[in-house]
Amino acid sequence: MTVMKQRITLLLLTVSLILGCSAKLGSVDFIREISFYQGNIRLDNNLIPKCYSSKVIYGDYIKGKAEFEYCFYVYPEENEPTRIKTTSSNISKLQTEENFFYKEGKLVYAEKAFKNENDKMTLIQVYLRDSIILYPVKKRTNEHNKLVANGNAIIDDYDPNW
Repeated sequence: MTVMKQRITLLLLTVSLILGCSAKLGSVDFIREISFYQGNIRLDNNLIPKCYSSKVIYGDYIKGKAEFEYCFYVYPEENEPTRIKTTSSNISKLQTEENFFYKEGKLVYAEKAFKNENDKMTLIQVYLRDSIILYPVKKRTNEHNKLVANGNAIIDDYDPNW
């Protein structure tokens, strides 16, 4: 290899390394920013919750009920929710809570906490930028994709006149 080719190769390798590191650092910074954002939204007393709940009582063959609640957290001067929280439980006492956080109308963070049959709590988290999942990067499951789809569907169906 000539000296010129070595220098070009070294230069390209250095540029690739710098660009790769800055992209990862940018993602880490963005995730940190969204963590701070959603934490502040949870504590913001200016948000007004608009909650709707429903109970389903099963018929003669199945005893029990299921309960659902949707809370849309909206600033008084805005029509779009900044946070949406859903909770549900069923006859076997399985409980699920989903939280969706939106910034400028776009889903930026979603989480799902649920209790399984063994009373073990599980938490699934998703960070997004421009509708692209940033985290988790490698251990993404179908459950993560469903959570994002649910968060997008709820905001798409939201009507401020409910």
